[in-house]
Amino acid sequence: MWVRTQNRKKLLDSIKYEIIGHKDEEGTFAIIADDYDCLGTYPTEQRALEVLDEIQQAIIGVLIIPHELTYKTPYFENELTVTHEEIKQLPTVYEMPKE
Repeated sequence: MWVRTQNRKKLLDSIKYEIIGHKDEEGTFAIIADDYDCLGTYPTEQRALEVLDEIQQAIIGVLIIPHELTYKTPYFENELTVTHEEIKQLPTVYEMPKE
């Protein structure tokens, strides 16, 4: 899935996302892609985990089979029948939050 970095300078198509297991020199937690590209940094590990959860949900949304089905994602308030038109409205690029 394509992800726009927090500083908006890179657009990456990655298959592996992870939180660096230690704080960087600024005292923040970094989310990296494919073992080297920093997507963004966050003040706490909890916030970094929340953003990683958002990326996961965006990936799930992109992988929905393009026909009518019942599915629940953060882009739809409740479990419902998702149409092809609604699927086309899902984001295909996840933008990293600023904070």
